[in-house]
Formats: sequence, structure tokens, C-alpha cells
Amino acid sequence: MHEKPRRRWFQCELRTLLVVVALAAPLTTWAGYSLKWIRERQAVIPWALVPDNSETRAPAGLWIFGERGYAKLYIALAGWPRGWDVARLKELFPEADIVALHD
Repeated sequence: MHEKPRRRWFQCELRTLLVVVALAAPLTTWAGYSLKWIRERQAVIPWALVPDNSETRAPAGLWIFGERGYAKLYIALAGWPRGWDVARLKELFPEADIVALHD
């Protein structure tokens, strides 16, 4: 008697693989963009004064990664790194009311 050949553990068609990749690509792209956004936000926080009661939900699903939102940020512009301005901060923290403190 002939034994049936053993089937491999996992097989899929090329079409199935392409569909899986097509569905996974936007998700991984969004995750990478969100993690970059979180890194940039966290680089700013040591320069900011954050009131204790100013917590809100982080925008655009950043809360999924554990990022907290800020209702109000006070930024001292003296000694601020070059290339950063209030407009850039409003892009990073769209949920926050940003108050620039001048000397």
C-alpha cells in the first residue's frame, strides 16, 4: 500500500498572502506613524509645565499605545530648542491649549 504524502503544516495560495499583506500594510503604517508622533510628544514634555488636572484623551488613537492627552500645556520659550515654535507644538498636541510663557 502507498501512504499518502504528509501534508505540510501550513499552506496558502499566493492570492491569500497578497490579501493578508494588503490588509496589514495600512495598520502597520498607522502604528509606525503613531509611535513616531508619541516619541516627538514625549520629547517636548520635559520642557513643558503640565497642570495636574489637565489630563484628557490623546488624539488619533494614541491612547491605544498608552499615551496620555493634555488639556493645557505651559511652555517657557526661553531656552527652547531651535526649530520649535508654537505652531509645531499645536501639531503635536492638537488636544491641548498651549500657553507660551515669555520672559
